[in-house]
Amino acid sequence: MNKLKITKNEDGQRIDKYLRKRFSEIPLSCIYKFIRQKKIKINNKHAKRDTILYENDELRWFFNPDEFEKLPENKKVPDFKSIYKSDFYNKNLNIVYEDDELIVANKPANLPVHAGTGEKMGRNLIDLVTSYVRFENKSEFEPKLCHRLDKNTSGLVFISKNDSMLRKITALIRGDGIKKTYITLVKGHLDKKRGEIALSVDGKKSLTKYKVIKGYAECSLIEVELKTGRTHQIRIHFSEIGHPLCMDDKYGDFAWNKEFRKKTGLNRQFLHAKSLELIHPVNNKEFFLRVDLPEDLQKCLEKI
Repeated sequence: MNKLKITKNEDGQRIDKYLRKRFSEIPLSCIYKFIRQKKIKINNKHAKRDTILYENDELRWFFNPDEFEKLPENKKVPDFKSIYKSDFYNKNLNIVYEDDELIVANKPANLPVHAGTGEKMGRNLIDLVTSYVRFENKSEFEPKLCHRLDKNTSGLVFISKNDSMLRKITALIRGDGIKKTYITLVKGHLDKKRGEIALSVDGKKSLTKYKVIKGYAECSLIEVELKTGRTHQIRIHFSEIGHPLCMDDKYGDFAWNKEFRKKTGLNRQFLHAKSLELIHPVNNKEFFLRVDLPEDLQKCLEKI
């Protein structure tokens, strides 16, 4: 029999999800089996698969995790100490805000927010932030992404320090409680200086608001506010109305992009998550954070 106390960072999780993360070498089917066999207790009561864990709960389990095989090679835990000491960490991690509940990072382009197929460990935002909290904050909490940005999109990303904040930020995003503003450069000139694009994405209602900031010879600089958060929403919406993002390699005008690259040297889509605005869900104070365009996008504008 083993036991531990649930921490603040673990508060609010379902027990099956908690156990799956803690004992990642154990198949989920076995965890459910242990719950049915009453080999897991919370505060001396038998747990159910949908039991919610709260801070200071006492968890006991009556099985031996060492009986199971170790993690396969592709699921090993990153070496956070080596990541923390790397040049890649110093070059790519830029934390612009932090409090007891939340971190906001200014993500550079070409950095994925999490590990993907074929990606090396430590070459993504969440691994860099985890290294930061291990060796700067001297903390063992597991930071979690509250939302995502494409690999080739730069800008602000919310990262929670505990599951409670993750749920609060996620609820705000779903309930339109966070104003997320982007800057993009699109091909051509829009008919209206301000407007909305209401087109479904993957069969789901989606709404994008925009305001033209400046017109150039062949393109327009635009401020965009996301009212819904579908995957690739901004890129799809502007492509659908005939004004694809400059250098978008999936929804863009490929022939035009080729000439644009020759002229500006830009090698990624012109899209930057500029600002975040909300009422902080813990202290109830107004929260506003803004970052400037990164150097590659500024240089691009200077050349057009």
